[in-house]
Amino acid sequence: MSGIIGITHKEIQITKIENAWQGKLSKRKIPFSATRRFHGLLYIISGECDYFFRDKSSFTASSGDVFYLAKGSGYDMDVKSENYAFIAINFLAEDENTAFVSENFGKIPECEKNFCRASEIWSKKGNGYLTETLISLCEIYLSVMKSAQKEYIGSKMKEKIVSACEYMSRNRTDCSLTVSKAAQYVELSPAYFRRLFFKYNGVSPQTYLINLKIDRAKELLALEWLSISEVAEQSGFVDFCYFSRIFKKYTGMSPKSYRKRFFSEF
Repeated sequence: MSGIIGITHKEIQITKIENAWQGKLSKRKIPFSATRRFHGLLYIISGECDYFFRDKSSFTASSGDVFYLAKGSGYDMDVKSENYAFIAINFLAEDENTAFVSENFGKIPECEKNFCRASEIWSKKGNGYLTETLISLCEIYLSVMKSAQKEYIGSKMKEKIVSACEYMSRNRTDCSLTVSKAAQYVELSPAYFRRLFFKYNGVSPQTYLINLKIDRAKELLALEWLSISEVAEQSGFVDFCYFSRIFKKYTGMSPKSYRKRFFSEF
């Protein structure tokens, strides 16, 4: 089977976890005559290794990298380090007629904890370990997909979105700040800006802006000499009732309850 499509271009429907484990290899060349029987997602804890595939493609995996080894792929390894340590999760998928390509996704920091969690759960094999390992794998896959989506945005558009985020952060307490103004700031139409922003950040610009304002409100609620209405105004909310409602929606408690809990912890 030769790889023809990436797992970030066509979603894999995971059906079964085969194993999740930590491994270590010393510096050496390792030829493999067999092909992989499972899909695999791996995280490199330490070291470096070159992978050479039968289709003449290759990549280097180093500490912190997350990569995918396709079911049916064949490859040789050239371990470059004395302590090449990794976590591997092998699995089966629903669409076994699709050929996927092995690829290195680089460093995706949020994946590390889920790889470690999956390995630990699998080694202990407690109640529900199969489901818990599957959940961790799905979280890893979702992070890979989101990371890939960011990469598909051109560098100039990335710069615009980053600039918009910085603009919103600087002006988060401005009651007149809107998504349309942020779009205008980076010279994009509001509709295209919303679509691009969501693709890059995984949340809408409106949600992103509200979170900035809520974070500021939390900081101000720690200042007990400010009234809650003053906190609302200085956080960029014009309407006090709207502020109370949205604060509770995003934090699970009213501003008054949040302040009370904050001071009770000191």
